[in-house]
Amino acid sequence: MPYALPHRDVLQQVLEAEHNTMQDHAFTFWEWIKNGSYIAALASSSMFLGLVPISVEVLLILIVADVVTGILKSATIHGCHSIRSSILQRGLVAKGLLIAVPATLALAGKGVQIDLAFLAQGILNLLILSEAYSVIGNIYSIRTGQIQTEFDAVAFVLRSIRNLLKKVIVADSPTEPDIDIK
Repeated sequence: MPYALPHRDVLQQVLEAEHNTMQDHAFTFWEWIKNGSYIAALASSSMFLGLVPISVEVLLILIVADVVTGILKSATIHGCHSIRSSILQRGLVAKGLLIAVPATLALAGKGVQIDLAFLAQGILNLLILSEAYSVIGNIYSIRTGQIQTEFDAVAFVLRSIRNLLKKVIVADSPTEPDIDIK
């Protein structure tokens, strides 16, 4: 028999735990303004970088959905005690840095006058798909009560980017003449 959806009391406990966590670090008005300005800067810079703005927005929405479904999955499977603000903060920072990957690549391309916007957009598309994969996996785990092993698509993308950049840097480096010292 499949695992039932979380009951209202489980969801209420999750919300109360989050409320208590948020009271530990209540956002001030200026923190909201500061964080909002980061999002506005990101959205406005996406066109300069050659990224499709809707893709950036979709990635941000999927990141939020992944965080929410991840919290619900943790509370459903491990109980509300498993939700910790330090883990949540670390996860939010890691998720926030996702958008920096294609932005950094596009910005570097502009700096060295190579059009890397197509590559940055492709990476952005892969990140969107990996976030969608994670959200669907979280929903499956909530629904069935089974933890699924996830393919870490983000780590794969990051490793691939580093390897590609390393090849470009090595290929553009001047080679030293072969000197045979005896």
